[in-house]
Amino acid sequence: MCGGRGKPVALEELVRIFRANGITLDVNQRKCEEHEPTEPDATNAGPRALVRNDAVWEKEGDVLCEVGSLGDRRQIVATKYSTDDETNLRVLNILCTVYPSDQASEAAQVAQVKNALEAVVRNTPPTD
Repeated sequence: MCGGRGKPVALEELVRIFRANGITLDVNQRKCEEHEPTEPDATNAGPRALVRNDAVWEKEGDVLCEVGSLGDRRQIVATKYSTDDETNLRVLNILCTVYPSDQASEAAQVAQVKNALEAVVRNTPPTD
């Protein structure tokens, strides 16, 4: 199981905290099994990262997250380019991308992921 991968935030901890904050995140088992570097580590498209649930998509947009092995920045950095639909949010060793379901829902969907990432930071002790 690759859920223990990542530091200071492990993948399984990211999923647990996101779920506690209303985001339907799952470890992408396909990436775990096939070790495909271009796949996200976690998504809200089911544990095989293949099935978009319309109700989840309308509420959350598409959420794709990756965990790395290093990272200590405790302030969330959000990046959205005018030519892109998606917003990238980076903190600690995590990068999450939100593809909104529509423009009217974009701000709320990005804010929901940002709130979940803030909870991750609160639950992650500072490194010395």
